[in-house]
Amino acid sequence: MYKLDIDAKRLKFGFEDVVKACEIASKNTLNTVAFLSRKNAIANINRNFTIRNNFTQRQIQVERVKDNVPLGLMWSSVGATEKADYMRLQEEGGTKEGKNGNILMAQTAARGGSDKNLVAKSMYYKKIKKNIINFSQRKGSRKASLIATAYAAYKNNKFIRYKENIYQVTGFTKAGNKASFTKKHIYNVSQKTAHIDENKWLEPAIQKPVADFQNIFNSNINKMLRSKHTI
Repeated sequence: MYKLDIDAKRLKFGFEDVVKACEIASKNTLNTVAFLSRKNAIANINRNFTIRNNFTQRQIQVERVKDNVPLGLMWSSVGATEKADYMRLQEEGGTKEGKNGNILMAQTAARGGSDKNLVAKSMYYKKIKKNIINFSQRKGSRKASLIATAYAAYKNNKFIRYKENIYQVTGFTKAGNKASFTKKHIYNVSQKTAHIDENKWLEPAIQKPVADFQNIFNSNINKMLRSKHTI
């Protein structure tokens, strides 16, 4: 709850219905604070996170003060929708759990050679999932089975899952009875949980608008006093 300083004499002089004037000004102030906080939050996200598109920013939304609510029950809010619930974990920090038991840990190769990059669209798990060959040892040695699986993956532009790792076969050579292949490490799926460090984007966003609450309220009162509408 925020306590406002109100010049009662000035309001009584300027408005016929002081309570109504305060309700209107408070409603506008709460909405303004929420929208300013949203603007700051989006700026923090753009600055502190690597974002591929504007989906996350669109999920930072404001809930305005509802109509016909008594002054003491007014509130507005800003935050991420359920679709962007992952931003709550970024704000608070904590443990991320895999949806299907394990977490996909994208490796450098999936990020175009730099851990600072996002995963390349062509390497999205949902896109490569149907093209993954699970390694299983056939008759003969493990090495022979692995060579055979790698060849099948290379020939058909597929991926290999070996133990808890997913690889892309990038080259295959055979000379006589010897064969070898090159690969890129795309995903590790061994982790069931991952620790997410706190990276606040919302709390800092609301600090200045809240600190300016009184000034914003005063500005709304002044606008109403200058208007020609009788309240």
